[in-house]
Amino acid sequence: MTKMLYVVSREQPQLYEYLRRHCEKELEAEVVYDRRVGERRRSSAGRGEERRATDRRQESIDKHLGDLGWALVPR
Repeated sequence: MTKMLYVVSREQPQLYEYLRRHCEKELEAEVVYDRRVGERRRSSAGRGEERRATDRRQESIDKHLGDLGWALVPR
C-alpha cells in the first residue's frame, strides 16, 4: 500500500510529471492532481442544522497547494 500521497495543483503539470516519475517508484508514493473545485457546500439557507461541525479539508493542505503547488499527505 502507498504510504504517502502527493497532491499537486492542476496549475502545475510539469511538477506533477516530475513527482510522478521520481516519487512513485523510489518512494512508493502516489501522485495525484488536486480534484477539488471551489467550495463544495452550497448555501445552507432553507436547510436544517448543518450536519458537519467543521470542514473536512485540512488548512495546511490548502496552504501548501496555494504556496508551493503541492502538498504531502500521509495515508
